[in-house]
Amino acid sequence: MTTASRIRAIIVALLAAFLLVAIPQPALAVTSSELRTQLDEANEKLDSLANEVMAAGEALNDTIFKLEETQEKVDAKQDEIDAKQEEIDAKQAEIDAKQDEIDETQAKIEATERRIQIKLNQLAATQEALSERMVATYKAGPTSLLQIILGSSSFEELQSNIFYAQKVRAQDEQRIEDVRRARAELEEEQEVLEQQKGELEKQQDELEKQQDELKRQQDALEAQQAELLELKAEQQALADEQASQKADLEKRQAEQKAYVDQLDSELKAKIEEERKAELERQRQEAARLAEQYGGTGPVQVTDANRQTILNAAYTQLGVSYVWGGYSPGVCFDCSGFTKWCYAQAGITLPHSAYGQSRLLSPRAEADLEPGDLVVWIGGMNPISGNHVAIYIGDNKIIHAVGRGVIIGGLYSVGGYTVAGAVV
Repeated sequence: MTTASRIRAIIVALLAAFLLVAIPQPALAVTSSELRTQLDEANEKLDSLANEVMAAGEALNDTIFKLEETQEKVDAKQDEIDAKQEEIDAKQAEIDAKQDEIDETQAKIEATERRIQIKLNQLAATQEALSERMVATYKAGPTSLLQIILGSSSFEELQSNIFYAQKVRAQDEQRIEDVRRARAELEEEQEVLEQQKGELEKQQDELEKQQDELKRQQDALEAQQAELLELKAEQQALADEQASQKADLEKRQAEQKAYVDQLDSELKAKIEEERKAELERQRQEAARLAEQYGGTGPVQVTDANRQTILNAAYTQLGVSYVWGGYSPGVCFDCSGFTKWCYAQAGITLPHSAYGQSRLLSPRAEADLEPGDLVVWIGGMNPISGNHVAIYIGDNKIIHAVGRGVIIGGLYSVGGYTVAGAVV
């Protein structure tokens, strides 16, 4: 196993182990704040999974791109191999043609050799006949012209004997000359054929060398193609792994999305539940205050105690928001925060934004003073539910929201419903 293969195996094993971790189920949450925390965490996990899916998809795209490049190289190399094979086949055809020429020339050489042998046999027979005649003549003695004359019975016979003797001699000489000339011609033809054969064999040797070189080049191309095919196989395996990882991540992303949607539904239901409970509590508190104070609070806000209220509010900056909270330095909700700040000035307020709004003497925005209350009935942007804050001047408020006790603009949570002094 190569190093790259071992690394991929380790990655796959780790991913498999990671994927075995089940998507978390919503824990039982008592408040909407706790559900919102769970939802925020789930959304963070969903975002993380989305990033992982995107990264896995991009890695898969890169591998597929490289795989396509490798396939193009494999195809190009195959084209080279095919072209080289065509060259080899063409060269083989040339070699075969040369071999046919060599075979044909060899056949001509052999035929010529047979014809030379025939001429040699004829020459030998002629020479043998002449030799025999010369031997007979030698034994009988030389025949002179006088003997021919004396041996002739008539003038006609003399002419005939002289003509015959001359003709025999001329025929013998011509026969010998013809055989020698034919033999010379055949030997010359044979020499030419031998030269042609030698040249053809040289050409064939050169063609075979060229064919061997072409085969060597083809072998090299096939070796390169084999390496490319091996690379392609590795890339395909990696692409398959990455596709599997991406599919697993997408499955987990879908499960996480379902989990987020479930939390979101539970949160909305919890907020609605709390809103109704808060409205009921506010209604009961307002009824109690109306019965106790006849619609007004027991103490009015004065210039002397406004600063006390503001000083108390500033000491709680950064304290966490928890619904129902009324623990200085620890946690507050919006009405718990204003109730505690006013309590430091000796003023009792209900733990209810709606109830506190019932105690206000409304003022115009231009007439608001630091220490006045600002109330949103029916919800602030972007959530439902009533809300209350303390006006600190310069169109700013201090209040307890989801991020804790902070200072913000008068309209930082949308247009308010009513604002004024507690009376």
